[in-house]
Amino acid sequence: MSVSPSEKSSSKSSRPLACVLCQRRKVKCDRKYPCSNCIKSKATCSPSIPAPVRKRRRPNAELQARLARCEELLAKYAAASKEPLDHESTIAPPQASSIPFHENNQINWKPAGKVIVEDGSVRFIDNFLWATVYEELRGMKELVEKEDEGQESELQHEWDPGASMPDYSDYLLVGGDSPVDQYPDDLYPTAGQIFRLWQTFLERVNPLTKIVHAPTLQPFVVEAASGPGHLPKNVEALMFAVFSMSIVTLTEDECMAILGSSCNAAFRRFSTGVRQSLLHADFLKSHDITTLQALVLHMMSIQGRCNIHGAWILNGICVRIAQKMGLHRDGELLGLPPFETEMRRRIWWQIFMLDCKFSMISGLSQSLLPRPSDCKLPKNLNDADLHPGATDKYQEREGPTEMVIPLLVFQIGRCIQQQPDIEALMLYNELSTLSSGRKSKVQSAQISSFIKQLHDRLSEVLEKNSDPSAGPVHEFASLLKALILQKIKETTRPPQEQPEWGSEILTPKDNLFKWSVMTTEQNVNAYKSNKHHGFHWFLKLLFQFDVVIFMVGQLSQRTSGNLVERAWQQIPAVYEYHPELLDPSQEYNIALAKFVLKAWKVREDFLCAEHGIQPDEPAYVTRIREIMVPHWSRSRAGTEPPSHPQGSHTLADHHEGDHPPMEHLFQRYLGAGASSWDPLAMPDQEIINRQLSSFEGLDMTTPTGW
Repeated sequence: MSVSPSEKSSSKSSRPLACVLCQRRKVKCDRKYPCSNCIKSKATCSPSIPAPVRKRRRPNAELQARLARCEELLAKYAAASKEPLDHESTIAPPQASSIPFHENNQINWKPAGKVIVEDGSVRFIDNFLWATVYEELRGMKELVEKEDEGQESELQHEWDPGASMPDYSDYLLVGGDSPVDQYPDDLYPTAGQIFRLWQTFLERVNPLTKIVHAPTLQPFVVEAASGPGHLPKNVEALMFAVFSMSIVTLTEDECMAILGSSCNAAFRRFSTGVRQSLLHADFLKSHDITTLQALVLHMMSIQGRCNIHGAWILNGICVRIAQKMGLHRDGELLGLPPFETEMRRRIWWQIFMLDCKFSMISGLSQSLLPRPSDCKLPKNLNDADLHPGATDKYQEREGPTEMVIPLLVFQIGRCIQQQPDIEALMLYNELSTLSSGRKSKVQSAQISSFIKQLHDRLSEVLEKNSDPSAGPVHEFASLLKALILQKIKETTRPPQEQPEWGSEILTPKDNLFKWSVMTTEQNVNAYKSNKHHGFHWFLKLLFQFDVVIFMVGQLSQRTSGNLVERAWQQIPAVYEYHPELLDPSQEYNIALAKFVLKAWKVREDFLCAEHGIQPDEPAYVTRIREIMVPHWSRSRAGTEPPSHPQGSHTLADHHEGDHPPMEHLFQRYLGAGASSWDPLAMPDQEIINRQLSSFEGLDMTTPTGW
């Protein structure tokens, strides 16, 4: 005999509940009305109202169907080597101006593009797999939202990447901290501070960027030291941009010694000055080189400090202003003076490289980079060789100059410009390996050719224009070349060719963990190899917080193996070279601290069980407990009621199923809100994690799945 749902619910609720007063006092109630406790205390006995029946979870059959659909799509594209895709159904990058390395061997395949309408906003992505499976992933997210409707996610309190991202408007053009009635004059440093910041710029920033011509700007620095209000608005914006970039290179102690304030406070102050000066100069209408230099330096200074999508959009303003001024066309072809031609080349290629970086981390391929362009690379010349009044063409120097770092970086951009489909090429090759079990000879040859071309060009720059004995800049150039080539080689190395294949690398997530360890090692080794701390800021631009927090999150699930030991060796170095990670005012740092403590607890238990000894607590773990835990506890106590009345909630208090690093990466690259994609509520979490791991990082800086 079947029992109806209504009969089931009535049978479950037939037992009387404790009265309201007994529940509040947490004493045993005899469940009679009035109960004995209420009679003794002469209180009104009120029966409790049963809690609403919890909503039953929706069967996950639909979710499983969508996962199967993802796998079907992957298999379809993996078979692309046998059957070319329909070109009319994809958005292909323009090829008219590209100069491929192998014109006869170009792949007959282009990544798809997709327009996404979500929460009232419209976005476009053209990463191959993201564009293909986005609808399936979004469908999964909607299923999860419905399953947990009305239920509060504990993870939202613990890990909310949307909240932890700084308000990108604060560092863009009209920031929330920039009232329209605030004038740049109020933000000026003193004369002594101006000269200290200018000297810092000359020693640490100018040799690595060469955006400004120092001898031409020097008189304006002297004029600025005489007091605010003496400079044209465009020059004033450039001066504030110089101050901001100088702050980026300073340590906390150096900034306190020069300005008497923290780096964050100083940067906010001068960044506000840049934005206000640009607005007062009406930069969208008044197009000149000086204003553009200020805007480019501002874009360089906000890397890692603002929303990645907002930064890419803002950099588009730089691109459009530069194109409006014709910087994408070479000055010689336009009949411009030699000095202006050379400065335009330097600025254009810096804009190109910034746009390349911002587009990749924003989920867009280099197919959207500005082309066509016939702007030549800058010449190998010192600032002293350039004279504003020169009429004859400059003759390029032979031997070491100040331009070695920019020329090294610009060669990377030149390779990308000439091989715009290299990202699709690498991904296509990986998928061919997946479907056939072997790499395509044609695509493998093209990837190898790209790496060889890049290696040869970087080597040529160093051979012709560098000498390690010529000074710190040239020593740094050798280090930078080795770091760049190592990253690219390791990124393009198939998982089947890695020594851990078959032992520690069995799944896409294993490969992602290996890559995160390797990337962190490369960054740390670069810090250690760099003898000149004034250039650390340039290396820190390569630091990826997402990679580190993913690596640490994995350490709470992995206890043994060579990769685990290598990862634990890097964490103290990360905190040593990035002391800002101990700043408790940033929620990013709080999140990382929680995972470090959780991972250390897992490792501590494992070592005790394995070796029977209690390991010494690392200094960085102790430091985290001293600085981060009290701050986090105070913020929790001041904003939220405790969710666990029977015990205190600490940083290490997490659910075993937490995977916020994957959620964070999902939010970063697709722009999905963290609050609506709750891993704690997801059925078959490991399956979805495996799927997301396969789609990680479809750009030049992250590995592809297989």
